[in-house]
Amino acid sequence: MNLDPKKLPPPVKKDRTLNLKTSMTRNVIKEAQAQIDESMKKLRDRVHNGPTAESVKRLENALIKLQARTINERLILKEKEDSLFAMEQDLTERNKLLEAKSKVVESRYESMPDKSLSPVQKNERDALEHLRLELEKRDASLQQLQNLLNEREAYIEQCENDLCQRGQELIEREAHLEQAEENLQAKQ
Repeated sequence: MNLDPKKLPPPVKKDRTLNLKTSMTRNVIKEAQAQIDESMKKLRDRVHNGPTAESVKRLENALIKLQARTINERLILKEKEDSLFAMEQDLTERNKLLEAKSKVVESRYESMPDKSLSPVQKNERDALEHLRLELEKRDASLQQLQNLLNEREAYIEQCENDLCQRGQELIEREAHLEQAEENLQAKQ
């Protein structure tokens, strides 16, 4: 067979343009795929091998820190409760003193033949009124402290619940690790 170049059709030229955007996109896709493959490999390793000793140790350390923080907050709460109790007793004593002084002033006033207020009685009444206002302020302060203590108590209870839950999770993970270790030994 004799091919004559003059009889052949002209060659078809392909339009090949270099596209930087397409090239970069391909490179980015390849890099992303490599990262995904690496992440999936790590995930598969973690699933098949279970938690590492390092992650268990990290969880145990976090659990110990949480326990220490809970104990510390309990101590602070106990101190606040003791302080609140002392303030409450002080307030009760002052309230009784105020009532006693008020009765003394009233009995003096009623026993006087002339019911007009003398300067001494007016001063006593002013002092009693001042004392009453101070006691009301302290009562409001005690109420705020009581509310704060109730909030802290609820927070500590929540922390204790979280601590128990995390402890349970650690126990479950430890059991899983032991089971995986036993399975691995059984295979060998």
